[in-house]
Amino acid sequence: RASALLNRLGNTLLSRFKHVGELTDLDEAISFQEKAAALMPDSYAHKPGILDSISYSFLRRFERLGDPKDVEEAISIQQQVISITPDGHLDKPNYFSNLGNLFIRRFEHFGNLSDIDEAISAHEKAISRTPRGFAVKLVHTSNLAGSLSRRFERLGNEFDINKAIVLYTRAVEMTPDNHANKPVYLNNLGVAFLSRFECFGDLLDLEKAVSVQRQAIELTPDGHADRPLRLFNLGNSS
Repeated sequence: RASALLNRLGNTLLSRFKHVGELTDLDEAISFQEKAAALMPDSYAHKPGILDSISYSFLRRFERLGDPKDVEEAISIQQQVISITPDGHLDKPNYFSNLGNLFIRRFEHFGNLSDIDEAISAHEKAISRTPRGFAVKLVHTSNLAGSLSRRFERLGNEFDINKAIVLYTRAVEMTPDNHANKPVYLNNLGVAFLSRFECFGDLLDLEKAVSVQRQAIELTPDGHADRPLRLFNLGNSS
């Protein structure tokens, strides 16, 4: 089918962009992906996944060029992905999570607080729609905690940072030490404890920040790209 061929070509160009960084590859990837999607009815089983990929391509171009139209388009397409994906579909929580991450990216660039609220709502929906026992639920939990932490940094609402710490703690406790995400969750938990200490001055939070950040470093191999940042975060807490 023409749509499958166009989508395959778009994905190939996107892959080359990721490795080479040539912007024309990304532009062409978006063009082919959009043509593929336009040939498919909304009821086509693979259309949500293809649109999700298009949304990601627009995000990558936004990150490269900073054009607000690209992130607006990424969000609009992701909302379409969610609208045509049936409730109960296993990918729907991930689509909500991707939407939440898009809102956070837009907030980081333009500072509109409503984007954090939208992100929190999307991440909450991702969690509520993920079946119990799925490991990816911890990723959604961590994403929600991150959005709550961002809102705390902006507004200073103690409820937000308290809930973020509860969620980060849950992610840490449910993740094995040998899992790649464990040091990520520990580091984020440490940063959250430090943020709460800096706002409210409870020394116990400072001690917890140091403790969990040390654990994060212990689980991070030498030479890992994130190890310098985690050492820096420990230094801030010590």
